[in-house]
Amino acid sequence: MSLTLTTSNLTLIEGEPRVLDLVLAKSLGFIRTRKIRELIETNRQELETYGSLAPVQGKSRGQEFTEYSLNEGQAILICMFSKTKKAASVRKQVIEVFMAWRRKEPPAQLQSQQAKPVRHLTRAEKQRENQINWKKRQFAGLAIDLDDLGVDVLSIDMTIVIAFGRAMRLQGAR
Repeated sequence: MSLTLTTSNLTLIEGEPRVLDLVLAKSLGFIRTRKIRELIETNRQELETYGSLAPVQGKSRGQEFTEYSLNEGQAILICMFSKTKKAASVRKQVIEVFMAWRRKEPPAQLQSQQAKPVRHLTRAEKQRENQINWKKRQFAGLAIDLDDLGVDVLSIDMTIVIAFGRAMRLQGAR
């Protein structure tokens, strides 16, 4: 599930508007949003030519992490480096959102400009989407990387995989 960026996703840090790395990752459609931090580290030298990455150290579930708040130039570069299907549209969103910030447009006004009509999926479309999402995760048998999962339920081909942290349980057909 992706996120539509608005000016409410920006915060003022070091005198300029910035977007949090995980917000950008979600907009880009990353399955594992924390993978964006590896992309940032890989391209850190070029990203820092546009200014500080405004790193903040944190700790969650005993794991230390560094989150980054990206300025406009850095966010655009990450969109280009990500090579996701949504990269071009998110790049456009980044430009529009930062421009709206400079024009001081309220978030609701910007969001209404980007709003698209909601269409509910049919059962067949939902099943097809589940199959596509399953393929995107590229699971091989039951070799599942559960780093980013707390509790996740995947329903594919009438088998339910329930993941609790690093332990799994399979349930039969519904």
